Formats: sequence, C-alpha cells, structure tokens
Amino acid sequence: MVLNRYLSEYGLITLFVLFFALDALGKTHIFSKTTTTIPMIIKGIMSGGIILTLAALYKNKKVFILLLILALFFAFGQWTLEIPFSKKNLIIFGKFITPLIFFELFNKAEISKQSAKRLFNVFEWTIVINSVLIFVGFIFKIKLFESYIGPRFGYNGLFITSGVSSYCILISLAYFYFSYKRELWKNIKFWIFFVSCFFIGTKVVYLGILVFLIATISQLNISKGKYVLLLFATFIGALFYISFYEVGFFAKLTHEKGIVSSFLSLRNELFMDRTLPFIQENWDWKNYLFGGVSNYDLRSQMEVIDIFLFWGILGGIIYLYSYGITFVTFKMNKALVLFFVLFSIILLFTGNFFVYTMTALFLLILRMQILHSEIIPKQESHGNNS
Repeated sequence: MVLNRYLSEYGLITLFVLFFALDALGKTHIFSKTTTTIPMIIKGIMSGGIILTLAALYKNKKVFILLLILALFFAFGQWTLEIPFSKKNLIIFGKFITPLIFFELFNKAEISKQSAKRLFNVFEWTIVINSVLIFVGFIFKIKLFESYIGPRFGYNGLFITSGVSSYCILISLAYFYFSYKRELWKNIKFWIFFVSCFFIGTKVVYLGILVFLIATISQLNISKGKYVLLLFATFIGALFYISFYEVGFFAKLTHEKGIVSSFLSLRNELFMDRTLPFIQENWDWKNYLFGGVSNYDLRSQMEVIDIFLFWGILGGIIYLYSYGITFVTFKMNKALVLFFVLFSIILLFTGNFFVYTMTALFLLILRMQILHSEIIPKQESHGNNS
C-alpha cells in the first residue's frame, strides 16, 4: 500500500521536522509578545490527518477500545462541570490523546535501515544545530534562545518552552547513550550537545545529567572506579548545596520559601493554593473516578497529580496503561529498565509531559533507535504488539 510505505519511510522524519519548525515559530511569537494560531492550526490538521490514516490502516482492537474508554471518561467528567466541553479542555484532551495515536500509528511502520539512518542523521544534526544556537544565545544574550521569559538563567535554543526542552534533552541523552555506547565520548556531535545541556537552566536536566554521568562512569573500565564515583557524588552534593543554599535564584527561593518549595519550583504551593481547593469545592465520587476540571491552568505542574486531575483515578490508570502498551514495542534489558524507571521518577515532580507532542516524537525516535540497535536485536523486538 502506497500510504503505508510512505508512512514507514518518511512519516516520522516529516513529523519531526515539521513540528520542530512549528515550535520554533511559536517561540518567536511568544518572545516577541505577538500571537499566532498558525502552528496550532497546522498541528491540528496534521493530527487529524494522522487519525484518519490510523483509521485506514488500523487493526488493533485493544488500543481502539482503550481510546474509546478514555473518550467516554473525558466526556463523563466534563458533564459534571457547570460549563462542559470548553474549547480549551477539548484541546487538552486532544494533546493527551495525540501521543497514543502517534505511538500506535508508527507501531505499524516497518522502516528500512536506510530510512532509519536518514532519520537518525536528521535528528542528531537538529540537536547539534540547536545546541549551537544555545551557545550563540548565551554569548550574545539573545532573548529568543532563552529558556525563560524573565530574570531566571537558561538557554534552550528553539525549543518552545523550558519543559519541552527538559524532556527532549533527557530523551536525547538516552538516545546518544544507547546509540554510541562505549564510543559515546569520542563523538563530536554528542560533545556539542552535552556541553550545551549545562546552559539549559532547569533542575530536571541537571538531575538527568547526574544520572547519565553515573550510568556512563559505572560502565567504564576505570581502576578504582568506586573512588571515582564517590568523588563525583561528593562534587554533585557540594554543587547541590551551593545552588540551593548559597548562590543564585534557587538559594534565594530556599531562604524565602524553604527547600521543598525551592526544589519543586513552587509547584507544592500551586497544588495547595489552586489545585486542592478546586477539588475540595467541586468534586464528588464521580470526579475522583473519571476526572473533570473546568480550567486546566489550575493544575499543580506535577504530573503525578495532574494526570489524575484531568482523568480521575480510574481514567488516569487506564491512560498510563495505554501510554505504556502503545509505546513499548521492544524487549527491555536492564539499561532500558533503569532509564525508564528513573525517567518516570523525574516525571512525578514535573508537569505537562503527556501534553507535549514534541516529547512523543522524541520518544518515537528513541524507540526507533532501540529497535535498530545492537542492544536489542531486531529479531527479538516483538514487544507488546497485540
């Protein structure tokens, strides 16, 4: 089938380039304080086209039923509100569902080695170019390339938000790690990317760098490796203390609000001041099961809470299950299990992961790399294609 062949060979690379460019366009409007609906409209059209494509190629009844259940849960939660099915809530629902559709669509794509190599090459050079823009932004103080609007330090290139850049950088670290293994530190593209990570300015990235370095150092054949790790841990501990108690934005926040508020970037206060009062005043047993929020801006920015705020307890469990079975189509080894467990722990205290389309595309590229990697031979990569 022509459609299936094009999807397999060019679908993911087309989506990656297009969505990255649209996010870059969106960022230019955010930092110039102008508005545009062009990126949203194009993304909506693309997502609609993907849904139609999936419907044309679709054979997995299990995932279809799960998507239908999630839609019904969303509808039931919305019916409990005074003003149900607002435009903003429908958009958020679409953002939650889009990754599941992307994952399932490309589960059916059998990409050739040549196409995979082309995809990885475009992905790596996109990361490198964005890393160079981070350096340029830092050196010349270019506002467009900053992670934040305001005084907080950070440069993330063309990523539209600090949250998107944090997740995409963590996934990119995993991509390079699983791609190059022991040749990692000899790769110039990785070095350019890795150094740029220190300019991002988000705690999530720095925590990811810490985990990444511990993982890579432990794999090296270094004599007295335990002492190297101990020295490294001591350095990180000292850096943490200085950052949160002595110097900079977070030290000031620690002295004013306490270490918990500083470490969570005030997300605990968002939960206590906005999320919890809404739940207490508006929810009954139905909402605890199926969710229902009138304004998603009331979220705490902690995914461990927000996923259940939108979907409810039962809906949240089904959503996470659906996310897992549509994404994981490969066998897990110890390195992959460790990465995804640590990545999931980081997600607990950060927000918006599931509604960022770019993170889903980065995960798809990571999955494609895993399926084409020597770590997990392709003939063993059957996974959960049920």
